[in-house]
Formats: sequence, C-alpha cells, structure tokens
Amino acid sequence: MNLQGTPVNFHDLDWAQKCEIIRSNPVIAVRMFYHRINVLMRDLIRNSNDIGQVQEFFYRVEFQQRGAPHIHCLFWIANAPVYGES
Repeated sequence: MNLQGTPVNFHDLDWAQKCEIIRSNPVIAVRMFYHRINVLMRDLIRNSNDIGQVQEFFYRVEFQQRGAPHIHCLFWIANAPVYGES
C-alpha cells in the first residue's frame, strides 16, 4: 500500500494511524464499504442457499456519529417457518 507516494505496510500501523488514513480518504473508504456490501449480497446471500432461497431483501446504510458506516438488513426467505405456527 502506498501512502502519499511512500510504501507502507498496513499491518505495521497502529490504530490511530489506520484511522487517520481512513479519515483522510473518505471517498475510498465509502466505496470500499459499498463494494463489501455488494459482494455480501451477491455471493453470500443471493447465490448461496445457506439461509434458504432469498426472495426479497432490504438493507439500509447508517453512519454512526464518528462516521462509521453499517447496515441493517431484512431478508424474505422462501418456505421459511412461520413464527408462532412452526
């Protein structure tokens, strides 16, 4: 990884240095977050039957006060047990 044109080993950085890199590159951080969401939805949820066949899904991206993104999601699974009946 290069930081301002200087090679840097990301694993050698402490937490504060990693946070500073993310703070100084917000566009790259958000694009990487959305890429991870898309990979999760594509590979783990839509193309896998680990939780059953996903008919529909919904997710919402939220940002904490310190700026950290996260998602809340809901999945509709085909032939899922009905709460209170199964």
